[in-house]
Amino acid sequence: MFDLDDTLYLERDYVASGFRAAVQLWPAEASAPSREELADWLWTDYQSGPTNDAFDRMIAKFEMPDVKASALVSAYRDQQPVISARDGVVKMLQDLRRSGFKIGMITDGEVDRQNRKIDALDIRRLFDEIIITGELGRKYWKPHERAFKEIAERLHADGAVYVGDNPLKDFLAPNRLGWITIRIRTAGQIHSLLEATSVAAQSALSATGIPDLSRLLSGIAESVMAQEPGDLA
Repeated sequence: MFDLDDTLYLERDYVASGFRAAVQLWPAEASAPSREELADWLWTDYQSGPTNDAFDRMIAKFEMPDVKASALVSAYRDQQPVISARDGVVKMLQDLRRSGFKIGMITDGEVDRQNRKIDALDIRRLFDEIIITGELGRKYWKPHERAFKEIAERLHADGAVYVGDNPLKDFLAPNRLGWITIRIRTAGQIHSLLEATSVAAQSALSATGIPDLSRLLSGIAESVMAQEPGDLA
């Protein structure tokens, strides 16, 4: 089982794509600032520390009284994202499928938005089941167990491995369910410096990138095949 955001692709790429989508509301014929300058300013501002008022500050800085922050936020959220899966992700998923493993995804978020991300990454075909917790209701977002139990039932899995990035919410439920948990932790992730606040929130294993994750999953797969258990996802 896999998380989506900052696990299978870098979420910062979605942010940059959203900024480019938002500044399309600024007239292309404007001499200054250009759309490119606005997107660059937003990205530089984001790199100094994400905030909730970047659009408001951009409007003030560049004196854009005819542009509303709410419209920019909507354009950001409704974007058709230009993002790519992390190097090695597609091959890793294909290898798991060839080994006979069922593959699932559990991702938090609004349904349409998460679906646009999945389609932009062109990875839907590689998953047997996908649960977007927005389908279940906000109270069932991670770390609630419901999505984890439901996807295991759909896949008829006796056990599972869950790969995620955020120790605040990704590993609590699968740890309670007895799953193997793996945190992928690399530079560029939003939560790369975040530490788990309890033992219960820690992953059992950690990977430093997709190649390292692939090696860990291959080792787990070999161990499972040797034991000949029931289905594992």
